[in-house]
Amino acid sequence: MQVPEEKRIIIRNARPQDLAVIGRIERISFPTPWTDPMYRAELSRETTLFLALEVGGELAAYVCAWTVREEGHILKIAVAPGRRRQGLGRELMAALTGEFRSRGVSVVWLEARETNREAREFYGALEFHEVGVRRGYYSDTGEDAVLMMKLIA
Repeated sequence: MQVPEEKRIIIRNARPQDLAVIGRIERISFPTPWTDPMYRAELSRETTLFLALEVGGELAAYVCAWTVREEGHILKIAVAPGRRRQGLGRELMAALTGEFRSRGVSVVWLEARETNREAREFYGALEFHEVGVRRGYYSDTGEDAVLMMKLIA
């Protein structure tokens, strides 16, 4: 059975021409959004994994992460508001995990705002475990971050 073009999902490396859409998703998704120069810098780093997810040719989600030896660190993941709760975040995280494995990563870290229950539940469903708290981590509000980790094989 062939998937209709408007529903076909493609996950690929992010490109500079994606940054306008990524910026729009970013500003809607985060209280303190990253800027275009910040993302441009990530595109040029060898240690950065920066993936974009398209649905029917439209950029709908992205994830940005670092790899340092056997460790991965997820910096950002966001899905466009009209595309949320459709499994796209899971698809993107699965692709990222595959990329981590191909680079020899065995443990993945991330932080989530303590008050962002939805994000923490999402990561928990993906087998991330809450392992600590970073006090005053978020400079915009002074909010604590919950440190989460996952072992991957």
